[in-house]
Amino acid sequence: MKGLEWHVSSTLQAASRVAGRLDAPPDERADALLQAAKEVAPVAKAIPVREILALAKAYEPPPQEDLVRMAKVVLPVEDPAGTSRTIWLQRPVGLDFPQLRRIVQEDPVLKAIIWTRIHQVQRFLRPSAQEWKPGFRVRFRDRRRPVRPEDEARFAWLENYLLSCGAEFDPRRRRALRRDSLWDWVAKHLQDSLSLDAAPVELIPTPSGRTHGWVHVDGGSVYLVDPLATEALEGEVPEVYRHYGLDRPDPDQVVAVLAREGRVIAYYTHEDLLYRVRRPRTEPWTLGYGQPEPEDLLKIVTGFLNALTLNLRGFSHNSVPKGILTLYGDFTPEDIEQFKAEWDAYVSGVNNRWRVPVLFAQGGESQAGASFVPIGNEFNEMYFSKWMTFLVAIKAALYGMDPEEINFESFTARPSTLSGSDTEERLASSKDKGLWPLLQFLRFTLNEILYTVDPEVELDWTGLEMDQQASKQDEEKMLTLGEFRQRRGEAPPEDPVLANAPMNPGFLSLYLQTLQGKGQEEPPPPDEGVNREGKPQPSEHGPGEYEDEEGGRWRAEPHRPEEPEDDLFGKAYWALEAFGEVEEDGLL
Repeated sequence: MKGLEWHVSSTLQAASRVAGRLDAPPDERADALLQAAKEVAPVAKAIPVREILALAKAYEPPPQEDLVRMAKVVLPVEDPAGTSRTIWLQRPVGLDFPQLRRIVQEDPVLKAIIWTRIHQVQRFLRPSAQEWKPGFRVRFRDRRRPVRPEDEARFAWLENYLLSCGAEFDPRRRRALRRDSLWDWVAKHLQDSLSLDAAPVELIPTPSGRTHGWVHVDGGSVYLVDPLATEALEGEVPEVYRHYGLDRPDPDQVVAVLAREGRVIAYYTHEDLLYRVRRPRTEPWTLGYGQPEPEDLLKIVTGFLNALTLNLRGFSHNSVPKGILTLYGDFTPEDIEQFKAEWDAYVSGVNNRWRVPVLFAQGGESQAGASFVPIGNEFNEMYFSKWMTFLVAIKAALYGMDPEEINFESFTARPSTLSGSDTEERLASSKDKGLWPLLQFLRFTLNEILYTVDPEVELDWTGLEMDQQASKQDEEKMLTLGEFRQRRGEAPPEDPVLANAPMNPGFLSLYLQTLQGKGQEEPPPPDEGVNREGKPQPSEHGPGEYEDEEGGRWRAEPHRPEEPEDDLFGKAYWALEAFGEVEEDGLL
């Protein structure tokens, strides 16, 4: 409590719990209130009534209707030791966010891995009408539901909604609202996710509860709140609410805080924040934080940077000479000084890298001559090259990537699966290991946002789980020449015969036979005795009797319906007869 040092006894804690339970018997609640009053009586005059009520509320369990929907393992339980909890502006486990960012900034391999994955994902950030083409599409969650013409406009609007990160489609207006396009938002979102395993998304709701738009929030500035420490949020009003006059949310609903330089800026609830992690932890004290890859690679990154530093300094900070030169003979001091000056001018390298010490000896080597004794190893290739290859392979493996995707040699001696020249082959090799899980992680995030706008639809990726080249060829075989040219952005042929010609060679012969058959057909001449439906006109001879232009009489077959439904002969079956001479079956 503010300005008061007071220990909450176990008796008062138990009494507060019983008094706060609405489902407890009335007599037990009354006894609990009396016991609590006795405990606080000595200091009751010094404690405001509002703080006493807040103390009971701190131990009040969740509403009964929520309890039946919550697992026992996630229910908050107070510390039996009575230790007070607070809001920690740091990760409770592992390295903190600034340390994780520093690891990625110092290691060029991690940067290459992260940005390679981001660029691969960005390839899917465009609407696609074909199953084989990399992209995304909006469809009904119920796969059996048919798509009507009016649904196409509905899907098109939702695709623009995703591309614009909200319902503001004007790029200038969107920039004025400080929102990103889907391309930029995904780059920021995945960069924090692959570096910190923290990718918070702030939702901008409408009065009806739908999401008007969303923005990326720095993953290193959002800290999750302990459910038992929400009472610590009842103090000073954060800067955003105080400066702009916004309503502060109920502290019991706060799940995270936005902090900068140790100052709490704003609160987040479940209604306006998505805190997504790719690698969740199982320990309960982690409060929902993830397990970032740089934290697991701390020793690997240290070994790689040490090997890299050794190679870099081998040319600039290495003063160890390559050997010692010994000159034998009788030399005057003037000869020695002149030789030293010329030697330094010719063989000294960067930072004395190639400087060789010279010794002068009287006599020896048959009284005159020179000898060179090497004392260092040749620096003719990178030190620990296989070691560095091994370290890179571990980094790539943890991110689910082949080292050759970032132009590094693979540690194993097997032939590379990325040797093809087609980009599709490289994508197919890496999608199952790391790209597919990353795309699914992004898909779940976007679908959760999309659910607040239209619960009946979802986003799905195209061109990911199939042979793209084969699917493209199969689809093109079902197109006509006019449809094929339209997909390529060209005008279809003006001749309808050419426009309707199939692209599949197997259907081309059937198409030509159909055209030939239509050319041989001639329209029948107009007949006054035949009506529009091709039936003879009734005559005046009687019901069911007809006469053609040559005087021949017709009568409906007596043993069959006048107009039987027969797909082979048509709707009516007629028999020509000589009046009065009719066979048993109705036909002469």
